[in-house]
Amino acid sequence: MTGTSGLLSDLEQSSSLPNVTLANGSATTVSGLGTANLSPNLSLSSVLYILDFPFNFLSISKLTKILNCAAIFLSTHCIFQDLKIGKIFGGRHEVDGLYYLDRCDSSRLVASYLSISPL
Repeated sequence: MTGTSGLLSDLEQSSSLPNVTLANGSATTVSGLGTANLSPNLSLSSVLYILDFPFNFLSISKLTKILNCAAIFLSTHCIFQDLKIGKIFGGRHEVDGLYYLDRCDSSRLVASYLSISPL
């Protein structure tokens, strides 16, 4: 979910998309759907575009399915672990209950994953 259309490719805007309820309880309209390219080799489809939404939220469910990894959330950070070989890659920090993945970190996360090769 993002409010930055420039982060999305293949953005299809539509007035017929449903509303979504945000964490603060307010409802807002989904303006479009697009693809977020995390790297040249990894993209997430059906990313919600919400006009004036000030954050970029990443679906951990989608990410773990695409990368075949587990997300492990701890009190101060989260890490990702490859399910096939068990290697841990990436680590992100927590602030006020939200886990942050910086834009430059997403490339490192994907690069770390892509450098993993089966035993």
